[in-house]
Amino acid sequence: MQYTPSWQASVQTDCPSNDTRESDPRLRFDPAAYDPLVRQRLRSRFGRLGMRYELAPGSILVGSVAYERRAGGARSEQATGYETGADDDRYTGEAQHLWWAGPLRLVSGAALARNDSAVVVRSGGRRAVLDEDGARSADYLYALGNHARSLTLTVGGATEWVDAPAREGFQFNPKVGLLWALPVGTTLRAAVFRTLAVTAAGDQTIEPTQFGGFNQRFDDPKGTSAWRWGLGLDQRLGPRLLQPLQRLTPQDLRIIPAVAQDNCARSRELWRKDSTGGPRSLPSWTPSTTGSKR
Repeated sequence: MQYTPSWQASVQTDCPSNDTRESDPRLRFDPAAYDPLVRQRLRSRFGRLGMRYELAPGSILVGSVAYERRAGGARSEQATGYETGADDDRYTGEAQHLWWAGPLRLVSGAALARNDSAVVVRSGGRRAVLDEDGARSADYLYALGNHARSLTLTVGGATEWVDAPAREGFQFNPKVGLLWALPVGTTLRAAVFRTLAVTAAGDQTIEPTQFGGFNQRFDDPKGTSAWRWGLGLDQRLGPRLLQPLQRLTPQDLRIIPAVAQDNCARSRELWRKDSTGGPRSLPSWTPSTTGSKR
């Protein structure tokens, strides 16, 4: 629902809910780490209130507050299986300022988040309760510059302060992205960035999620730190056919999984390389002005 009290301001709210049942769909580093007898369920209730206010020409303030309640669990039907249950309350507040003048645009913002979570694990006649409470604060500043409407350079960074069982401390995430519109319908894309997977209500944010046409948000375990760079080339073959080609590097991941053992939770740090990178092509054809196919 959206309400516009004046030409300067607008307010929006939404309250979706989900009830998901699934097996074991996640991709892992080890192809053998798959359990065909796992059954999972997740119920979530989400609420968000957002606002947008135009302070002056070329200056806009955006804000968002959100709450999510999650409850779910998983069980394995193997003879030596396990069962887990979790309750998770997530709170997120964000503010963002958009400013532009001529070819320069600045995007700055800050976020505060907290989650109150408890996980119960039952396996082999043992029961472990894991305290997964955490908090984070973040801020970011990105500068976008356009040159002759053909070259767009994005430079910036984000800082994260995290206090959680999986990770605790400070991390700076630099980010650089480039979009270059060449003649005859060719667009060159390039980006390099560092990310930190964090918890947020609804797993949503108003922070920019792309640099140079590459996504910086991944469904990694919370607390994962990663570096990634990519190159892309988009070639328009006609008014309705687009042929993109991109090369993503394997992700260098620093993963911190929580491990339940002897009724206690331990954290260990693993360096892994995600092998999902590689040349990719996804042609897009627009048969009409109202739809497209890929």
